[in-house]
Amino acid sequence: RCILPDGEGFIMKKRGIKLSNAEIYGMDDSSNASGASGVQLNGDHDTVENVYIHKFSAYAIVGGNGNNSVVRNCKFANIGYSCMLMVTSTHPVKGGIVSGNTFDQSMMNPAIIPQPALILRGSKVNASAGWQVYNNTFMMPFSPKELSAECFELRGAPYSVIHHNTCTGGTIGISVVQNDFVQTYANKCFKQREEGIEYADSNNGMIRDNLISDQDNLGIMVDGFAPLGCRFDTLHNNTISKCRGIGIQLYKDTYDTFISNCTISAKTKAINIQRAHGVTLLNCNFTGNGYGSTALFLDNSKGKVTVKGGSMSGFEHKLFIYA
Repeated sequence: RCILPDGEGFIMKKRGIKLSNAEIYGMDDSSNASGASGVQLNGDHDTVENVYIHKFSAYAIVGGNGNNSVVRNCKFANIGYSCMLMVTSTHPVKGGIVSGNTFDQSMMNPAIIPQPALILRGSKVNASAGWQVYNNTFMMPFSPKELSAECFELRGAPYSVIHHNTCTGGTIGISVVQNDFVQTYANKCFKQREEGIEYADSNNGMIRDNLISDQDNLGIMVDGFAPLGCRFDTLHNNTISKCRGIGIQLYKDTYDTFISNCTISAKTKAINIQRAHGVTLLNCNFTGNGYGSTALFLDNSKGKVTVKGGSMSGFEHKLFIYA
């Protein structure tokens, strides 16, 4: 058990180091990105396992310049800025494994918590490809003020897989930004302020078998912005319920989206296609909230929307076109 009140904790830069079965206590959970962190993780094939890290002002774990990092079966709590930040800053790396961890920021002040619990980032120049993120539990405050206070953000990390995680609270459950060929499946997202799952400027993605419920706004958001945009994303067998806003939102430069076997209940709209086009809906079941609700809303869309099979019930409008 290590108590580290003043400075950095463990620095891991050499290949193949393993830190396990420890408690690291920093004694300060005020938010300071330049403050102390529990572990610096930058070596190739380094592992942090069965470690409880809490009360640090910056990060529990910070790094990202090592290949195949593994963080497994750890608990992070009361971290001032973000529990875990892995950013590739100098060269492309091969993403590692983040599994079986608990990211517990639920007791932090929602008015000031600034960042996601977990951040994995690369860039166009230095990609951080192939992360495996699974069996983690994310707990964030409800309705945090800062939009960036998400459960998990993946950026610049193509070919990653995200599955069997549970996300509660925060602004967004799982945010996938500028990532191609990312699979997000069998996750559970509850009580987010903005949406359960977001795909932004990400192509050829697979979002399937997710359970999303009790959202303040949206279930799933797919949003593209030129020149990148979102193309050829598939949403399959997702269950979205108790959304106060929209079940699935397709926004702006989003094309050629395939949505199948999804079950959606939403207060305002089941599917909102806003300035997007080229959408196929196959065997989906939509349930509305009576007066004021719409099953399929086309907002300044170029069209090319195909609907086959499925059902629509409980809506004032099954189809509404606005141009």
